Amino acid sequence: LKHLGDEPGNILTPKEYIKRIKSVCKEANLKVTIFDAKKLKKMGMNSILSVSKGSKFDGYLVEISYLPLSNKEQPIVMVGKGITFDTGGISIKSSKKLYEMKSDMIGSAIVLAAMRNASLMNLKQNVIGLLAIAENMPDSNATRPGDVITSYSGKTIEVMNTDAEGRMVMADALSYGMKFKPKLILDISTLTGQQWQMSCGLFGTIMGFNDKTIKKIIKIGKETNDKLVEMPLYQEFINNTKSTIADVKNSEYKCGASTIHGGAFLSNFVDKDSDWIHLDVAGPAFKDERTNGYGVRLLTGIIKS
Repeated sequence: LKHLGDEPGNILTPKEYIKRIKSVCKEANLKVTIFDAKKLKKMGMNSILSVSKGSKFDGYLVEISYLPLSNKEQPIVMVGKGITFDTGGISIKSSKKLYEMKSDMIGSAIVLAAMRNASLMNLKQNVIGLLAIAENMPDSNATRPGDVITSYSGKTIEVMNTDAEGRMVMADALSYGMKFKPKLILDISTLTGQQWQMSCGLFGTIMGFNDKTIKKIIKIGKETNDKLVEMPLYQEFINNTKSTIADVKNSEYKCGASTIHGGAFLSNFVDKDSDWIHLDVAGPAFKDERTNGYGVRLLTGIIKS
């Protein structure tokens, strides 16, 4: 699992990734449900589908369940970004280091590995893993900048930048995760290039609603050597995500704090009274052009605690 992020985009396609996930879940005795494009359309998960529109591969939402306790016991829900290759879509990236975008699914791989650990270690905690999987490509069917998408939550999203696609797939997955009434809902992703620039690969960033939970997870990060630094979730940042023609917009905010704004955007898709945590691990998860396993011990430690 550690090396999934090293797999080239022509090998680890969304379709192939689904096969790998099924294999891991079978080995670890985890229940897995796959929602393909047809099911996602029926469910109204248009935010995920908007990202996969330009690809020849479908988008997916994968639900993995580990429920050793009573159904009355609230689960932890973990959401992972699974973009198997990210060209940026119509808002195409520059060619410099574009090959590294094969690693844009690491967040989902971290969740998958943590779910596997929970089962094999027989941890006494109900956990749901949600993997939002797509390939972001430009073609005649691709979502355009300026398009408005109706998400699973019912909120409309103005797509200002198709390269801000990770938050699009995560938005639908987070909203879906709320149906489980989680005691903790956490998302993890390689979300912003700015996170890599500010961290030099030395730490991930954490945001959320509950100061106590943030401090506890930072402490677990120190213990597992998956270091985290808190970013502020000021109301002003959330206000910046509002659109003039839709409920929210996915980019083009009033200042350049893109790592913070990525989290602020996602905060619109979880209940305000929920215990929600957002982790951006773009820097430490893919360092020196290789996946290194950052985050797996962190998430496993969160489940244990």
